[in-house]
Amino acid sequence: MSSDICGIAVDDDTIFCSIRNGKIITLDRQSYLLKEFVVSESSMWSIKTYDNYMICGTVDGELLLLDKTAFSIEKRLVLGKKNIGSLYIDGETIYVASHDGRLFKIDIKSFEIESLTKNAHKKMFHCVGVYGDMLVTVSFPCSEITLWNKDTLEKTREINTPLKLSGCIHIENDFMYICSRNILGIDRIKLNE
Repeated sequence: MSSDICGIAVDDDTIFCSIRNGKIITLDRQSYLLKEFVVSESSMWSIKTYDNYMICGTVDGELLLLDKTAFSIEKRLVLGKKNIGSLYIDGETIYVASHDGRLFKIDIKSFEIESLTKNAHKKMFHCVGVYGDMLVTVSFPCSEITLWNKDTLEKTREINTPLKLSGCIHIENDFMYICSRNILGIDRIKLNE
């Protein structure tokens, strides 16, 4: 590839890479055949697969539902003017983190906003997973981990822990595993306390 890979998603047959300025490159996992599709004029940092579709968040604030075969835009939802930096799918719902601080809950079938919270975090944040009936978001620059009611997007709990600009979080059973530049190794937080 001759450009940055902004986002990546995988299904049983294909690896999908979003490339700077709105392109998606597909790589067949058996034949290694590459195909290139121009989807948008805007880069896409977060992409997910869902059934026969791709869901992409653009840096121009749009959420796109694409046919996974032709890469045609089936539905488009304008969420704002800032980057859609993170997507998380839970069943028929997609949670969206926008760089303008808004957190969205969107029904995938209707592609309509069900809930919205403004000022979820003061700086960029990610939707990192679901624990029970709560959505978990993290803002590494703010050193905040927040749990939200996944239906209403009401804040239920906040965990303040020293973090740096970036990192990764994985939720498994009752634990959240965290890595960040200031953590030597991997830290663990128990979520059911």
